[in-house]
Amino acid sequence: TVQALQTASHLSQQADLRSIVEEIEDLVARLDELGGVYLQFEEGLETTALFVAATYKLMDHVGTEPSIKEDQVIQLMNAIFSKKNFESLSEAFSVASAAAALSQNRYHVPVVVVPEGSPSDTHEQASLRLQVTNVLSQPLTQATVKLEHAKSVASRAVVLQKTSFTPVGDVFELNFMNVKFSSGYYDFSVKVEGDNRYIANSVEVSAFLVIPIKSTEMTK
Repeated sequence: TVQALQTASHLSQQADLRSIVEEIEDLVARLDELGGVYLQFEEGLETTALFVAATYKLMDHVGTEPSIKEDQVIQLMNAIFSKKNFESLSEAFSVASAAAALSQNRYHVPVVVVPEGSPSDTHEQASLRLQVTNVLSQPLTQATVKLEHAKSVASRAVVLQKTSFTPVGDVFELNFMNVKFSSGYYDFSVKVEGDNRYIANSVEVSAFLVIPIKSTEMTK
């Protein structure tokens, strides 16, 4: 049970915890998959979130990678963070505990990539600025952010590929002033590297870029 996992994480590392660790795999098998997007227990959000928090705390304690696949971690994360309003303080606490566990553990750290500003912030926007954080919205400033490719939405042509974002404070920026872009909508395939714990680290981002036209002076 989840309670057994929570208790085991407080026991001595010299204790034989193998039977409890093996129970994680059995609990994962009990998870219900919803639409290929979510994984959760029939008991609901609180039990699911507490399971995630307890699992990573125990695995850090014993020094063993949890028997959860990366895609399952992402589905669990989708289920836990899909809810905006909580029914009780205990439910909110369970989600906060899961977020803390997924942000600081030895094995899996999901990456959250969000374009800075709102979609309407297109005035003279000749760069793409990304906030790259863990699930607690703490900046991953030591990460390396790379553009795999950029495609024009209109033509589907690849207009840029294999280049790196520049860290600027807590964000990562890619400037297009010196690239032959025209203003319009673009799809960007982005990968975050720099730590082998990162998961959910390949993302697609869409943005509208406004590229200022450079003026040229005519001389006689």
